[in-house]
Amino acid sequence: MGHAQPAQRRAELTARLRMLREHAEVAREDAARLLGCTPSKIGDLETGRSKPKRAELEKLLIHYGAPQHEREYLLALARMPAPRRPQGTYSTLGVPAIQRRVLDLEAQAVSACYYSSELLPPPLRVVSYADAVLVDDEPDSRKRQKLAELQVSRRDHFKELIDSEPLRYRCFLGEAALHSGIGGREVMLEQLRYLCYLTASLPHLELRLVPLGMGGHALLGQTITLYSFRSPAPPQLVTEGVSQSFVHRSGRTVRDAGRAFYSLANRALTRADTVTRLTKRINALSAAKATSPAPGSAATASSMSGPK
Repeated sequence: MGHAQPAQRRAELTARLRMLREHAEVAREDAARLLGCTPSKIGDLETGRSKPKRAELEKLLIHYGAPQHEREYLLALARMPAPRRPQGTYSTLGVPAIQRRVLDLEAQAVSACYYSSELLPPPLRVVSYADAVLVDDEPDSRKRQKLAELQVSRRDHFKELIDSEPLRYRCFLGEAALHSGIGGREVMLEQLRYLCYLTASLPHLELRLVPLGMGGHALLGQTITLYSFRSPAPPQLVTEGVSQSFVHRSGRTVRDAGRAFYSLANRALTRADTVTRLTKRINALSAAKATSPAPGSAATASSMSGPK
């Protein structure tokens, strides 16, 4: 099993378990009857939301007709410890289960394609930008700060994955996101500078702008990520909002998204043109900051006093 990470081993186990069941033409309902559980639990075992007990896994593998050597290998995978997570990180913040699922998917993925017309992806955000995105949905500033830090921690994990595995993260970003003004000029300037830094320093990050004048396309108006995993695990699609996310495993939905991303890749700006336009926007924000009167200055006081 080499040096595979716990999350990668779990992804391999769950994907293989589903493939064996489908190859044996066993319905989830039949597998559930074998274990005396609900069909949804079988689904949880096959997506990593639940970890099977040894006896349960052994029953399923025998029922699916898995050969002895594969049974031994998968049972060994199941004995490996689950990925460690800081205690209380989710429970104390009240992070919904579906968002925990997104974090798990991100930990297991080997590549991802992201698109949004107006929001940068959480792994590429700075804390101030993440906090500004959350402000309308979470009035508690302390809790919002923690949630923002949790979002940004996805960036650290993302960078670790890139360092240890050749994860390819493709970000297709609507040009309007550069002009959104989220958090104000200072926040946007910090965010775009950091985005420019990441683009230059992470070789497996591909940032492509979708220009304002490109017109309609299949992903317009959505914020989605298509995650790919090691074979035989199928890709999964996540539609992600500010306060909620949805995971889609339907083959047709995932295939449609894959085709849409392929089409978008042929129409978006090149990486070099993207950096040029990003730099131009940073320079424009910097220039506006330089020419704005400082708070408390004579120009500011004059503008506030009104006509005389």
